[in-house]
Amino acid sequence: MFIKNLKTILLTPIIVLFISSAVRSQEVGSIQATATVVSTLSISGTQNLDFATVTPGIVKSVDKSTVGSAGEFSLSGVANSEVSLNFTLPSDLMAGASNMPISFTGLDCSWDDGSGGGQSSPSGAIDPRISNNLRLGAGGALTVWLGGTVTPSVAQTGGSYTADVILTVAYTGG
Repeated sequence: MFIKNLKTILLTPIIVLFISSAVRSQEVGSIQATATVVSTLSISGTQNLDFATVTPGIVKSVDKSTVGSAGEFSLSGVANSEVSLNFTLPSDLMAGASNMPISFTGLDCSWDDGSGGGQSSPSGAIDPRISNNLRLGAGGALTVWLGGTVTPSVAQTGGSYTADVILTVAYTGG
């Protein structure tokens, strides 16, 4: 029993020394988790879609290239980033309880990212009735123009007719 205890007493410091030296030989490495958040995408409506004076019974259209009448949105964000564009288009303009139909075609919207010639000679055209992905220009800007058509009835009630045209934009990550 004495020899067994003596072995335990003599071997314990050696085992502890061996284990502690094994622990001392470990190294630790670390990394950082990082992320860069892109700047906020901004949009503003800079020109209303203006049909001006409309005559009952006579269809009136505004072309997307008509300066001062076509609707205009200005976007800015991170240069060359892809963004999605989604219009919420009204089906009627309203004046109190009176309505006047408004419609849009696949040819009623154009855009310029700085590589075109502006509203009269834009970079391209898109269908405002569907979701579209475009890239902001090298300067981080994009301008979008919208035309449309109103169809007043022969008995259209007089008044100022309005409706909201909403353009929702978001970075796609692409």
